[in-house]
Amino acid sequence: MTLLSATSVLDAPDLKEEIVEIPEWPADGAPGKLRLLEMDAERTQLFTTAMETHGVDGMSVILIFCAVNEDGALLFTMDDLARMRKKNFRVLDRLQRICLRLNGMGAEGRAILKNA
Repeated sequence: MTLLSATSVLDAPDLKEEIVEIPEWPADGAPGKLRLLEMDAERTQLFTTAMETHGVDGMSVILIFCAVNEDGALLFTMDDLARMRKKNFRVLDRLQRICLRLNGMGAEGRAILKNA
């Protein structure tokens, strides 16, 4: 039996990601794509704190903490929340469901974890 070292644990790429095609948000004449990344422990804590204040906007808040660029940096900040409220509900709902699944949260996440 080989035990993990601190380095092997800390360097392990353990966050799931998904590239989502969004026809409603085109880029260069083609459907736009958004990279969603599972939240790490730090982002999950920040998300939890944000939900305590902005829980009614949970659909947008989770996207703020999961949408990232090519380098893994967040695309949005909490300052974008008001503008996100003006976006298409169906798109935000679809993205929220993916974020919940990636993070093992909500019914989608629990069902996946149960079947894993």
